[in-house]
Amino acid sequence: WLRAQQEPSPANKISIYDDILKLKPTDCEALTYKADAVLELNEPQWAVNLCHQALKIDKDNSHAFYQLACAYTAMSQIDEAIRYLREALSRRDSYLVDIKDDPALQPLVEHELFKELVETLEIQS
Repeated sequence: WLRAQQEPSPANKISIYDDILKLKPTDCEALTYKADAVLELNEPQWAVNLCHQALKIDKDNSHAFYQLACAYTAMSQIDEAIRYLREALSRRDSYLVDIKDDPALQPLVEHELFKELVETLEIQS
């Protein structure tokens, strides 16, 4: 894990996560961090597939839902992105701080559904 965190290259990170997954194929964290790395390579559909694999293992994995929101944002599927972002936030409200500044989610920031979601969550907290 330490090697993956220190590695600047998304392709090399993917290789490290593949090594982890060879040892432990059900490692949700490796799957979702690999999804993050493939998003850096502009491969959102691949990221979606990895996240769905993670959710088959852990149906409440907040990071998988967050990465799905990022992937669907990259594919300009705004409704799906917000749906998955809502799922991520319902499991980990600390993401509320991250979502406004995450470059992967910037295309959502001006969208009305995004504004409503953030406003609702800020009122609740």
